[in-house]
Amino acid sequence: SAHSYNKTTRKWNISSITNYLTAIETQSLCYEIEYLSLNDNYNDYIITSLRTLQGCSLTKIKTEFGEKFFKNCLMNATKHLNNNTLQIKDDFLKLTKKGVFLSDGIITDLLAVD
Repeated sequence: SAHSYNKTTRKWNISSITNYLTAIETQSLCYEIEYLSLNDNYNDYIITSLRTLQGCSLTKIKTEFGEKFFKNCLMNATKHLNNNTLQIKDDFLKLTKKGVFLSDGIITDLLAVD
């Protein structure tokens, strides 16, 4: 089903086609919605940006998510920087060639937990 994202919410169509058609016929809402916290947005940024060649901007983490998230990210990145699976280049935290193969675990380590 279709999804949308606007940094505040995620919406997706309900999965039951029968309920979806009924909702349309009765002019009811036919989607579910999730309201996103600052943690959710930070985690989404880490998950999506570290999977790109550019990586994630440390400046963006500090300005958009705050000092707490910035410090947590760097603290949790330290072992990966020391293991040469992450690098900082031009203010971007990015995976090394070695780190690409371990990206799921690295990204998990950088996520913020409520």
